[in-house]
Amino acid sequence: MIEMPFASLLFIRIRCLLFACLSLFYISPASIAQTNEFRVFDSQLSKGLDMGVDSSEQRRDWVSKGQGYIKMSYPSGQDWGAVFVTVGKPRDLPRPSKDLSAFRMLVIELKGESGGEQVEIGIKTNKQPDDGSEVKIPVRLTNTWQVFKFPLSKFDVDLKNLYVLSEFVFTGGTAQTVYFRGISYEANDGGSTKSADKRDANDNAAGATVNSNPPGSVPSVAEVSFAAITPTISFIASLIFAAVILAILIWVLLKGSEPLTEHQQAILRLFMALSAGLLSVFFVGGVLLDGTLKGFALSATGGFVIFILIFFSSSFQAKPTRTRTRAK
Repeated sequence: MIEMPFASLLFIRIRCLLFACLSLFYISPASIAQTNEFRVFDSQLSKGLDMGVDSSEQRRDWVSKGQGYIKMSYPSGQDWGAVFVTVGKPRDLPRPSKDLSAFRMLVIELKGESGGEQVEIGIKTNKQPDDGSEVKIPVRLTNTWQVFKFPLSKFDVDLKNLYVLSEFVFTGGTAQTVYFRGISYEANDGGSTKSADKRDANDNAAGATVNSNPPGSVPSVAEVSFAAITPTISFIASLIFAAVILAILIWVLLKGSEPLTEHQQAILRLFMALSAGLLSVFFVGGVLLDGTLKGFALSATGGFVIFILIFFSSSFQAKPTRTRTRAK
């Protein structure tokens, strides 16, 4: 019986492993585009986004970052002030854009310092001028966190070319402080509990819906990352499982062409399959997709597929097993 040289076998197996992992990462962006949510801000801005601030008197020192939220301390003596989240760094025309036409709702979690604060919410395309002519929806805040949901159709913009993904516009000379800690785009309305279409007790303008939370509460786990530290933990876990895979490959190289029994081969493949599968779960779901439940669901599916490919496919035999040859 003629056996393939050990070096060739090892090269084939490593190539198959890399192909399986890269296939998952290639599929992920398309899958993300089909999810029901795009998160703009969740403890921090998503990758590729930036934030700007300005006012009529060119004050740009009134925005600060807290533990998982942004504080906007609009100063007195201004005619207007604005805080805006943009695709890339704020810049003059021509501007980049992002296609968010698959979504229906802009969802923002807001509260005021003492209650009664009013701010206007807007979005803009990469071609709209900076003259305040865009559609803006005013909301009045309380001193507890509330989830406001704005139908994107109310803004009357081209959702395929968004540049300002959310803006907070203040007017008048009175100082006020407003906080936000969550901004996302959703594909459905999510079943809001209180409508502001007819100006409710919060005096919110038509077009916004409000979902109030009790003091100190947070949005449901299904709506946000279930912990701000999830990406960090996932990154550490990714390094651990990547190190396990590397250690296995180094061990295989150091062992040379010495064959393994079928039992040893099965154990080695099990460790390789588990490590590769868990690596994909934590790296894709916890790091690339910011630790959201939907991200973990997607990466867990991919991790399971990788585990099956490695453990049950003969292409992932890590070392040649002992074989019997007939004497001639």
